[in-house]
Amino acid sequence: MKKNPSIILAIAACLTVFADSARAYDHEVFWRNGYFRWKNFNVEQGQSSDLATAINSAIGSGNRELHILVGGKLHGQINLQPGLTLLCHDNTFEKTHGNPGFFRDGSGPLAIHDMTMWGGSGYGIRTSRASNVTLGDLTIYDGGIGIRVDSHPSRPYEEGRWVANLTVSDCHFENNGGHGLETYGVENFQIDNIVARNCGECGVLVNKGRNGSVGFVDAYRCSNGGGYAGLRFANDCDDITVSSLIAVECGRGFFTVSDCEDITVANAYIRDCTSHAVLIQNSNRVGINGGTYDGTGLNHYTSTNCWINAVPVERRRIINRGSGRALDAAGNANGSNVIIYDYSGGTNQRWDIAESGGGAFTIRSAQSGGRSLDASWSPQNGTSVYIWDFWGGSPQIWRVSSVGDSHFKITPDLDTSRCLDAYGTANGADVGLWSYWGGSNQQWSIQNQ
Repeated sequence: MKKNPSIILAIAACLTVFADSARAYDHEVFWRNGYFRWKNFNVEQGQSSDLATAINSAIGSGNRELHILVGGKLHGQINLQPGLTLLCHDNTFEKTHGNPGFFRDGSGPLAIHDMTMWGGSGYGIRTSRASNVTLGDLTIYDGGIGIRVDSHPSRPYEEGRWVANLTVSDCHFENNGGHGLETYGVENFQIDNIVARNCGECGVLVNKGRNGSVGFVDAYRCSNGGGYAGLRFANDCDDITVSSLIAVECGRGFFTVSDCEDITVANAYIRDCTSHAVLIQNSNRVGINGGTYDGTGLNHYTSTNCWINAVPVERRRIINRGSGRALDAAGNANGSNVIIYDYSGGTNQRWDIAESGGGAFTIRSAQSGGRSLDASWSPQNGTSVYIWDFWGGSPQIWRVSSVGDSHFKITPDLDTSRCLDAYGTANGADVGLWSYWGGSNQQWSIQNQ
């Protein structure tokens, strides 16, 4: 939950510590008797009415663990130095200027932990040309881009420009005008537990990244109405795994572009994005292995060997792999048979797919009444499926699981050893149940209608 900055700053300004002997740290910034003060090597060095001046003075040439024990307004940029670890003790800083709040152009290592920063424009935290950067437990809101880590301040796209060993974890970005987290030219990175809310651009954007892992990303209304995404990879990204993505009401949910390859998302939940749910563009060997999405899932332009094995929900057409023909309700009354037929776009060939909990789905005809695909109470080999008034019972619950290459088997929850099977390839061929053996007549693509 967003913290109230006025209350936090008022409390921070009233902190008073009277005895240096009570302090536990060799390097620290603290508040006493109306001034921000700093200590290095366990000796008090000076005081200032300006918090940024005190922090920069305490940082010195780096190579220290510095504890920031007070929050307040940052009227100037904090200049990071190599070998520096900033431990901010959950304090809050209001950035009042347009430069980065914390900035380093040069070598690392660097680490920043446990703080909240809000306000101003430009970057919250930016590092360039620094390897071995660790950023964790940070909240950045009401600013520009939250965090950017790149290999060069103006030319990170150039061949051979890389920084290495980045860890960003447990960070929250909200109401920022730009991206929540952006990287450019980083290899060997770990990004995990990123929450982005109402950002003007991406929740997380990785440019020219390689050999990395992304754990959990939760993006809501990032680039809503625009072309950015909850999670985006661009400009020659390579060899990256993503464990879990949630993207709701973003411009796009998951987006790769410009020569990305070998990127896999293990599980996705994508809903109500204003452009594409999934856009895989000019990429190779990129795909989503599980989860669900609504809206448009699209492999686009020159992408090759790409896949979406997340289950598409909402209104879809269901196409048999063996025949290329559509699942078709042959009538609209209770008990009407289900067949395959050339797709014509009629409501009898469109199906509303919805999660029913526990990884199961309902599949309902788009015809009047929304009758459900029904397996009957005793599914056996040769049992015909039909449509029936929807009541949500077990015969109307289905499991949809990937068989690879953006195709699925559809099995009745009552007996998952059997699956939806087209008993032939011609128009009008009956559809029923049969033990799954992997034939193309038992595999289905679920497509945008």
